[in-house]
Amino acid sequence: MKTQTQCLLHANGCTNTLNDVYDWAQKVVSEARNELAGSNIKAWLWAYREQNHEMLSLDFEDENDASYSLTFSYSLTFVTGHPHNYDLDTLNVPDMSEALHMVGIVIEALGATVEVGRRRNEVNPYCTPEQWADGQTSGRLAL
Repeated sequence: MKTQTQCLLHANGCTNTLNDVYDWAQKVVSEARNELAGSNIKAWLWAYREQNHEMLSLDFEDENDASYSLTFSYSLTFVTGHPHNYDLDTLNVPDMSEALHMVGIVIEALGATVEVGRRRNEVNPYCTPEQWADGQTSGRLAL
């Protein structure tokens, strides 16, 4: 019998989550709750490419954080294209579908409000509605 190496995620919406993924998620949620003091949890989910890998970043802030910044109360990074390692910080996963499934488990358990993408850091002025000031390096992408 072949060992299941990733969650079964079917087109009909049914999932078969690996026991190890479930156990990992319990640990992550417990650790995140220890780091996130408030109840109003915000999450930023964004994908990027680096060193020939697709990555998925999940960053959390709570109501005690001042505002959106590059310093978060709790963060996870998923590196795709590798067998699971179940690390609590930088985690290897087989593919982006696996990463998104795992992210969804954690976000729901924490009751976080999610912003997808990094539209606050758009470096193409064409995609931002406001006029840039001298020396400005990014703006918010908006349609």
